[in-house]
Amino acid sequence: MESPRPLASVVVHSPEELRCGDLLLRRLHNCDYLILHHYGCYAGQDFYGNHLVFEHRKGSSPRLVTFQAFALKYEVLREPVLNIDRKAARRRMLNLVSAQIGYQELLFNCEHAARYVAEGKSYSWQSRSGFVFLAACALLVVLARD
Repeated sequence: MESPRPLASVVVHSPEELRCGDLLLRRLHNCDYLILHHYGCYAGQDFYGNHLVFEHRKGSSPRLVTFQAFALKYEVLREPVLNIDRKAARRRMLNLVSAQIGYQELLFNCEHAARYVAEGKSYSWQSRSGFVFLAACALLVVLARD
């Protein structure tokens, strides 16, 4: 059974405070009016000292980008995840990057990928909320016809 959705996330003031596998999120770009987030996982530093984040964006396969490229102009948050196996998270991260899996908004989006890396389970609260919203709209349409 999946753990309940965390109520509070912590602001990341510097990528120096992060560890491999930490679950990260920021507001979705150009989507200021909705409560949607872009998810990723902290990957560590490369040979040059750049802080890297694993992400899965629409139109691309899972990849590693710099912390700044992940953040864009938004505040980055770290969502608490209990008992992260950091070696397993790194392994899952590298497997997804090499597998070149396509992006699917409802079945395998950025949150699915990031939660799989951090927790070993692929799921998305945002997708579930979308399904509930669509079902509620469909029900309202049916009820309005009667």
